[in-house]
Amino acid sequence: MSVGVHNSVSAPAIPKVNDDSVPMELTADRDKPKVIEDRIETDTSVRMPRITIDVSSDDLTFIESEVGQSSIASASELIRLALKEYRRVQALDEVDRLLDEALENDETTEITPEYWERKKKEFLARRRATAQ
Repeated sequence: MSVGVHNSVSAPAIPKVNDDSVPMELTADRDKPKVIEDRIETDTSVRMPRITIDVSSDDLTFIESEVGQSSIASASELIRLALKEYRRVQALDEVDRLLDEALENDETTEITPEYWERKKKEFLARRRATAQ
């Protein structure tokens, strides 16, 4: 799969808005997008970067099926959900790696109320830093 980033060009591989500001949906026939009149977005103040991705015919069929038959509103939303899940799995992998590393190094830490208080403060500080 290849990915390209475009600042202002609408990519045909993801939902787009045509010149008449009518939402379009991903279709197998890229020259004839399907118009979705009941999903007109009203908030245009936030412009997200657009990307183009190449997917197999099977993946395209899956995307269209999920968008058409589930609570997922668009191909973009499906990709955002997939990225969120990917990040969750990566975080779990990192936790596993750190646990393996600690076990291999025979590092032990006494778990006390003070330990948990320190961890809570560290967590909240990281959370505040990422929220900014």
